[in-house]
Amino acid sequence: MQQLSRADDGGMNSTNNKQIVAEFITTLFTNGDLTAVDRYLDPQFINHDPPLPNSPDGPEGVRQAAELFRRAFPDWRSDAEHSSLRMILLSSTSLPTAPTAVR
Repeated sequence: MQQLSRADDGGMNSTNNKQIVAEFITTLFTNGDLTAVDRYLDPQFINHDPPLPNSPDGPEGVRQAAELFRRAFPDWRSDAEHSSLRMILLSSTSLPTAPTAVR
């Protein structure tokens, strides 16, 4: 599992952590590699804003959402535009593009 890293002064190493988040988003959503959930998310991860109604709030919910998105939009691409790290909470905002989206 990828680990967030700490700077020498005990703070978060935001540059490395942003890279990890970008890799996770690209691997899971753009490449469709559902095993990224196992490599990047702690088994105790709780998603406080699940992407789908009635989905599990842990890693399995993220996997289900990614699988659904990829099935609906096989040429989906996510570009990690912004990420912020706050203590142990990590949130990411990405701007997806789905060329096959219904207009």
